[in-house]
Amino acid sequence: MATKQTPSANTTDAQGQGPRDEHQLAEQLAQLDELHLQATQATYIAFKQAVDDTNKEITSFREAVVGPTSKDIFKAASASQTAKPKGIKQWRARDDPDWANPTLKRRRLS
Repeated sequence: MATKQTPSANTTDAQGQGPRDEHQLAEQLAQLDELHLQATQATYIAFKQAVDDTNKEITSFREAVVGPTSKDIFKAASASQTAKPKGIKQWRARDDPDWANPTLKRRRLS
């Protein structure tokens, strides 16, 4: 029957350089604890930066939607809707055979 061995302070280290004393173990544990804290801080800083960047994007989007250019577009759409209450004529692909060709579409818009 195999016996279980319990770890002790006198076990050899990973490099096989002899017994480890409690002082070395405490130093190594402190170093691992510091690495853990640094990783946690780095993750928090990256998360905070992502939140800040997202907030800037949302603010930019809100300014674009509520800005003067958008207001002018919505005013024009409202005026068009008032002038033509039946709405805009429905678009059909057969009326525009080159609708899927981006080169021809760009030339037409230019």
